[in-house]
Amino acid sequence: MKALRILGLIALGASCHLDKLLNGGGSRASPGPNGTDIAITTATSGVNLPSGYSLTVDGGAAGTIGTSASLTIKGVTAGDHVVGLNGVPA
Repeated sequence: MKALRILGLIALGASCHLDKLLNGGGSRASPGPNGTDIAITTATSGVNLPSGYSLTVDGGAAGTIGTSASLTIKGVTAGDHVVGLNGVPA
């Protein structure tokens, strides 16, 4: 029997405005003196789930997060970044 897994991942800059992104207005995080923060939320459902995932930002290790959890990565430089989620079952 195959396991059904549903995974959602949201990663936004802390000062990003989702309403402007959805309405085409765009938004960029405004960095503070120590950079900006990236807020990441996972939501996973199904059976035979992993205990969590590992995160990367721009290819470098950024920590771990549970299958349905939130995490803030602090002090990220302003600009475009790639957030990766590893350990997702095939």
